[in-house]
Amino acid sequence: MAMVLGLGLSGAYLIPALTLQPNVGIHRLWEGWGHYQQHLYDWERALAADQHIFLLLVLLSLLSSIGLAALLYLLATMPGEAIPGARPNRASARLVHFWMSVVLAAGFLLTKPSHLVWQILAPLQRIQFPWRLATVITVAVTALVAHAAANLKPGMALGRRSLVLGSACIISLWLIVTALSGLDILHQTPKPELNRLAQDAWEYKPRWVQGHDFQLAVRHARDPDGHVPKARLGT
Repeated sequence: MAMVLGLGLSGAYLIPALTLQPNVGIHRLWEGWGHYQQHLYDWERALAADQHIFLLLVLLSLLSSIGLAALLYLLATMPGEAIPGARPNRASARLVHFWMSVVLAAGFLLTKPSHLVWQILAPLQRIQFPWRLATVITVAVTALVAHAAANLKPGMALGRRSLVLGSACIISLWLIVTALSGLDILHQTPKPELNRLAQDAWEYKPRWVQGHDFQLAVRHARDPDGHVPKARLGT
């Protein structure tokens, strides 16, 4: 029901986006820099000196997410105290195994060795940037949090406390990095000159507009200050 309601709310945007694709250069989303293979992670690219730090940060985020999922999985599956007459909750155990499998599968699809899977499942390439699959990992980790929390009890053993401490450390690091990133954005100086030069992405332009001709027309239309005149509607 939640999915149906969500589709209904997004229908005003989703239906035009799907039906108007033949009129725009949507194919440019999956070419060049937007090709999925450019964004499959490997250590060499992430650690290369000439690469943007974004690749390294996302790779570290991926590894920490999988690490957190592993800690929560162990915590959720760790046997508790035996209760006389109680039956093991097999349904809950199956769910824990399922969500951990989702984490590992999504994490694998973000790496270079999964290239063959992307080739076989061609529609998957429409995701464009594989790191968007991290959303799936987030959902799975959230489910594992619930199962792990249900397995917490007072007076826990050292092993169980270690898993809780490890999970708390990863979450605390996330909070610190997120807060520092937000403060960095707040201290950035506005650059209005970039707004004057900004143009729509190519995938939003009509399919019949050619790249070279369009850029040439924009350059000729600029005034001496480099501004593009605004369109005016006549009556």
